[in-house]
Order: sequence, then C-alpha cells, then structure tokens
Amino acid sequence: MNLIYQKQWFTTVKRINDQELLAEATVLDTEQEATGQLKVDSSSFEIKDAVWEVFRSRGGKFNGRQNVTGLKGAVAYFGVGPSMRRELGGIAGGLVRELLNECVKGIIQSETFLFRERGFASLKEYGEYWRKAHASDCRYQSNMFRAARKWEDYVAGFEHNLNLFNRFKSCMIYKEHNSLIATCGFSDSYHELGISCTLDVNGYVKECSGSFLRAPDQVCFECAQLPAGLQGNVITDCTTKQFVEIMGGPQGCDHLVDLTKDLSKIAGAALDQVNRYG
Repeated sequence: MNLIYQKQWFTTVKRINDQELLAEATVLDTEQEATGQLKVDSSSFEIKDAVWEVFRSRGGKFNGRQNVTGLKGAVAYFGVGPSMRRELGGIAGGLVRELLNECVKGIIQSETFLFRERGFASLKEYGEYWRKAHASDCRYQSNMFRAARKWEDYVAGFEHNLNLFNRFKSCMIYKEHNSLIATCGFSDSYHELGISCTLDVNGYVKECSGSFLRAPDQVCFECAQLPAGLQGNVITDCTTKQFVEIMGGPQGCDHLVDLTKDLSKIAGAALDQVNRYG
C-alpha cells in the first residue's frame, strides 16, 4: 500500500488586541501550499483586512500574494458567501475562496468565547440564542430534547482567551492494487471525527465508515453511521446537495459534509495522479 496523495488544513483564530481578531487558514498538500488571513473587529466581525498568498502550486501557476480590498467592510459571518464569490471567484482555481471561507468558519466557531463582545450577558444566554437561531442545523440542535447537555455545559471548563479556536483536517489516500484507500480526520476545539473509504480507480465507493471521538453530546455520535451511505456512489461526481442528503441533512452533521466534500476533491486529484503516472 503506497501513499499517493495527502492534504492538510489548519485554521486558527486568535486575538490581536482587545478590538481585533486574526483568522488564518493554511493548506498543505502534495501539489500546493497556501494561506489566507482575515483581520476582523472582535465585536462586529467586520473585515478590516483580507490577504492571501500561494507559495507553491503545480508549475507555479497560482503562486502570488494579494490583498482583497473588496472584502473590507463585509461581515465575516453567515451570509458573507455572495461577497466572497463576487470578490474571489475562481482565483487560484478556487483555492483562495476555500481558505478565506475556512477563516469565516473559524470566526463563527470562536464566537462561543466572544459572547461578551457579541452582546450576550452570559454563555448561557449565547447558548439559548444559538438554539433558537439554529434549531435544525444538525442532529445535535434538532434533538436537544434528547441531549444530555447543552452547549454552554459542554464548553464550560475549557474557555479560550488569547487563542480562540483551532481546527485541523487531514486526508490521506493510498493505492493498493486496484483500489484507493482514503482516511480523513477532523479535529477542532469542540469535535473530533473521521471517515475511511475504499474506492475503485474510477472513484466508485466500495465501502465507507465513520467514527466520532469527541462531540457535544452522545446524539452526535449517532452520525457515525451516516458515511456508509456513500457506498455505491462515485464520490467525485457527488454534488454538495447529495453530500448534505447522504450525511443526514438536519439530522446529520455539517462537519461530515465538509469532510466528504474535501475527500471528493482530493480523490479527484489522486485519481488524476493515477491516470497520469499509474
């Protein structure tokens, strides 16, 4: 069994000072290395500065650095997608938008430890707001009546101050005879999960399984069975809508959706390697 492709992402959000945050996302894979940064106001999440830099890409095609002045004034929160698409489009083959989107996700996740700056009197009040605003976002939120603990109870005891949020994702693909073995892991300040898949050389999923190691509540662990639904699909042909449906929609897990979307892209790159080099 030979390793033929791998990709790692790291996202972190930290305080620069009492008024500003810096979110940074970095990607390293077999063909490229790049980073994106957003500097935002810690109360409003208004973007003060946005920059990206590609250090390494195939043939140096996307190498370069640029400030994205058009994002200044936008709010790094839900609803920023249209601004991202307008200002970033397909820069560096979509890599720049991927990186800055990861920054936005990190900022949203860091909000738990910024509840005062965001106008909430307590962590409990913030948790109540989130449960109302996102009542059907995932299996945990959709099943609060079954959950043994609320969000504020889960995060109590590991509050972050200077460094507010960290996320690491990794996908590795091995070739064994006429199959590809893919293992993907996801670990952040609140969750830890992974998927393993066996594909044929056309991207057809022969088998797939999921595992959860850390999550807010036991109801989240029920999502470990969902990746098995990828079996029988050509993973590189699946759309985001299909991944959302397979991963359970409001009874599923957004992080599994992200991980399977990542796997789809990486599997495509790995299959390209196989087709080019055998």
